[in-house]
Amino acid sequence: MTASTESSSQKSPEKAYAYIKEKIIDLELAPGRKLRSQVLAEELALSRTPVREALGRLEQEGLVRRDAGWGYVVRGMTFKEIFELFKIRESLEVLAATEALTFIDPEKLKNLKAILEKSAKALKADKRVQFRLLSREFHMTLASYSNNDLLNEILVSINDRVRLVAAMQLDLRTERADEILNDNRAILNALESGNAEAVRLAILHHIGNARSSLLKSAGMSPSTFAPTSL
Repeated sequence: MTASTESSSQKSPEKAYAYIKEKIIDLELAPGRKLRSQVLAEELALSRTPVREALGRLEQEGLVRRDAGWGYVVRGMTFKEIFELFKIRESLEVLAATEALTFIDPEKLKNLKAILEKSAKALKADKRVQFRLLSREFHMTLASYSNNDLLNEILVSINDRVRLVAAMQLDLRTERADEILNDNRAILNALESGNAEAVRLAILHHIGNARSSLLKSAGMSPSTFAPTSL
């Protein structure tokens, strides 16, 4: 095997993994969709081996599940899992933002503002996928400013699920995009104020809005489907 062939072989599972994962997160492969390794391999111009490796990795991450006698199926998230995710975000993202406040400087604020401006342009151009990516980039960039490596590792580990829930919300309620943009602007304003309590409340307000949006889209109300009852 030549060096170039070996390099290509090593990249194939990663290529398949990224391709399938993004299609799941963008809901192009919806929950319950059966995944044929042969079809995916043909789409990617790969053999079935790297596709199977990618599906096995996605199973470990909870994005697909094995289907007896069939292969794999895209795994949906239950309301219980989604609201558990909200609760985790409330703890971790508040911690990341308040710790980041210690290290925030004009250059970092300028960078966050630039990401928001890009997300606003993407939303105006109706580039929904790009808007979602930029919205998460805003939060993950803010978290990186905390200089807390372990906290960032944990946030990275749940980021795909956060993105998936955001895609579900925007698919059900298109107006949620404007709410997200306004929430993120409020977070930036709080950071600019240097007030830790304002930052904490802005993050909690954003996640609370996400929770309420999902309940609305499901025809439920917070009083009848509270996270604490799950």
